[in-house]
Amino acid sequence: MGASPSIELRGVEKEYRRDEFVVPVLQGLDLTVGEGEYLALMGPSGSGKTTLLNLVAGLDVATRGQVIVHGQDLGRLSESEITRWRADNVGFIFQTYNLIPVLTAAENVELPLLLTGLSRKRRRENVATALRVVGLEGREHHYPRQLSGGQEQRVAIARAIVTDPFLLVADEPTGDLDRNTADEILELLEQLNKEFEKTIVMVTHDPLAARRAGRVLHLDKGRLVDDVINEPHAPAAS
Repeated sequence: MGASPSIELRGVEKEYRRDEFVVPVLQGLDLTVGEGEYLALMGPSGSGKTTLLNLVAGLDVATRGQVIVHGQDLGRLSESEITRWRADNVGFIFQTYNLIPVLTAAENVELPLLLTGLSRKRRRENVATALRVVGLEGREHHYPRQLSGGQEQRVAIARAIVTDPFLLVADEPTGDLDRNTADEILELLEQLNKEFEKTIVMVTHDPLAARRAGRVLHLDKGRLVDDVINEPHAPAAS
């Protein structure tokens, strides 16, 4: 675990209302994630994994308790403040890539930078760097339909890192990929964690994906039931 906490959950509860019914999702969750840690969240459907991911990413708010990320108590932010906070601090990686089909790879990656005050020249430089990091030099002008699934996910990861966020949240990032391509994407996430010191929180159903993380949390019915530190992952022999 990193030397200082990147994410702290203190007595977090989350519930939703369905008409007159209250549906509890997370119950009294306490959790600390170190700076630069790579955390995988596992558990059955409905266990609260995605809800927890959304809380630490500032996409949802806790019903009770505190969610403190990078020193910021997210529950104290207004809607406009948390929108700005997400743009500055969090990169999002989804199972379905969420690329815009009429935009090139470079244009898709540039989208988060349009919310910043960067010049066009600086935006292009940042986009080129992000695409180089994910191994897509030379694919800048390709449209999503001209890319494989693995390449589309690499574009999505480049878009997630182009603003240099400290936190990456990934929701089933290899769910639509074959095993070999999934392993390549997992290697890239490991690189972002180890070489670029990104804190990563990943939801996955795949035990092989979870094994790549430094730590695995298992949730069941909104409660933490297991917390496992993984042995360092050894690269596959060539």
